[in-house]
Amino acid sequence: DVSIPAGCPQHAPPNLKISGSETLAPGLHCGGIQLTGDAILNLAPGEHYFVGDVTADQSAQITGDDVVLVFDNHSKFDFSGQSRVSLRGRRSGQLAGFVVITTRTNGQDFHISASHVNELLGTIYIPNAQLVVEGVDNVAQTSEWTVVVARQLTLHGSPTLYINANYAGSSVPVPAGVGPNSAKAHLVH
Repeated sequence: DVSIPAGCPQHAPPNLKISGSETLAPGLHCGGIQLTGDAILNLAPGEHYFVGDVTADQSAQITGDDVVLVFDNHSKFDFSGQSRVSLRGRRSGQLAGFVVITTRTNGQDFHISASHVNELLGTIYIPNAQLVVEGVDNVAQTSEWTVVVARQLTLHGSPTLYINANYAGSSVPVPAGVGPNSAKAHLVH
């Protein structure tokens, strides 16, 4: 199980509202992060621990290479509108192969309705949460590979969620127990 480092104050700080272009260093991020308009958030390589929701809407952009977004028990992401998301998972370290991960007690809905979620390269590990993809757009189509471990995967409308399997063509390693490193692949109802 993943754990979130201690260090956030007792009372959650207000959401960080990003309106320009910012680079966020890895580490513990207390409070939510909200991107609107033409905001751009570049995640620097490393582990990003979120104690608060990450939301992007309108024409906002979130990018990161060699990153993992780690959510606490109550936080989630929500990508909507015309926002653009391109995330490539960790290449080394304890969380190598993961792009999004949360605790086993997180039961939130992780939501994608954005028009341009082109790359989610790595394992999305949200074992007791739901991944909701809605709209009419393609999701993760440029990722060499994506693995989703979720309590539930829900598609609304007519989106296309790509679960590519070009493991050998990627610099992001595949964690043990998934993809080609599992005994067998299966969907569970």
